[in-house]
Amino acid sequence: MNIKPLPLLSPRVELVPSMQDLAVQVKDEINTYMSNGWYKQMESSICIYQIAAKGHIHTGVLALNDIHDFDQGKIKKHEKTLTKREEEYFELLCRWKAVIKPVLLTFAPNPDLTTWINAYLSVHTSSFNIAIPEYDEVHSYWLVTDPSKITDIKAIFEKIPAVYIADGHHRTTAIANMHKRTDEEKQGLDFSHLFAAYFPDDQLDILGYHRVVALDNEAAAEQFIVSIKDKFGLVVLQEPRLPLHKREVIVVYQGQFYALDFSVHNPKSEAFPAVHDSYTLDTALLNDLVFNDILGVENVRSDKRITYLDGASGWTGMLQTTQQDHKKIGFLLFPVAIGDLYHLSDQGDSLPPKSTWFEPRIRSGLAVCSLLK
Repeated sequence: MNIKPLPLLSPRVELVPSMQDLAVQVKDEINTYMSNGWYKQMESSICIYQIAAKGHIHTGVLALNDIHDFDQGKIKKHEKTLTKREEEYFELLCRWKAVIKPVLLTFAPNPDLTTWINAYLSVHTSSFNIAIPEYDEVHSYWLVTDPSKITDIKAIFEKIPAVYIADGHHRTTAIANMHKRTDEEKQGLDFSHLFAAYFPDDQLDILGYHRVVALDNEAAAEQFIVSIKDKFGLVVLQEPRLPLHKREVIVVYQGQFYALDFSVHNPKSEAFPAVHDSYTLDTALLNDLVFNDILGVENVRSDKRITYLDGASGWTGMLQTTQQDHKKIGFLLFPVAIGDLYHLSDQGDSLPPKSTWFEPRIRSGLAVCSLLK
């Protein structure tokens, strides 16, 4: 990977009334925040970035990545992007004149990188820290400015053959596409690099990304549950829980939890070879065998009956969501294995929309990259 330093723009913590509000509102207010002097430009660096959240510490690196690495397939994607959303994101970039959140990239742990980071942290204190008490998070930054140290870490990244987009597909493709446009279309902005946060996969947690189906009325919801029982069988659970393994989906309806296991042979269901393909994702099976076959959902991206619940909400969040409206049925999914994500990305395949939820979350506005030349 071809990385380089950047001069981060960081919030002046002493001026910002609420870091939580800044992270939420920065998409709309970045220009105002800049005008108010809420951001300062740091010395050009490659940055070690650490997030302490929910009792865990996650360590990665912030840097710029040459956009040609994406064009050459070294930055691998696993999700199809929508041209409309790419254009919308480009319009935002032109308004912000900055990237307000890095793309999250992951890869297999690299021993040389781990050793280098640990050695640096052992003899340096953080350059600055940003606490968000409402999220119980502390974001810490070590600005690596020593030219020899930068040379060392660049050399390590040059030996990493590929990285995988964990979050930020539309941001990546929008910037890559804009890099190919004329200078006039770029409006004087620099799209030659991707602002990236590199976290080895042992520094990330993958959670399930859950689904909620909202039908027209309670009778339709009841019939949907009956249809699932007839096709697959549902095991009534005595206690609420998340799925225990791949191929198990937990269905939540009116406070009751049921286990649906795609891997269990059921004479009432038609044979579906993909169930036995170890790389077929549960999200794909749910889309094809339940949403499409039973509800007639042709496109989960556009069907308004289907919404999504982040993995951090867990079964308690799903219970609350479905109990508030008896026309809603929840589907809790087992997390996608990182090896499956790598395999499908290497094959050029796309995961169904919203198949993965990564923790910790990279917050908007905490580290910003200017696009001005």
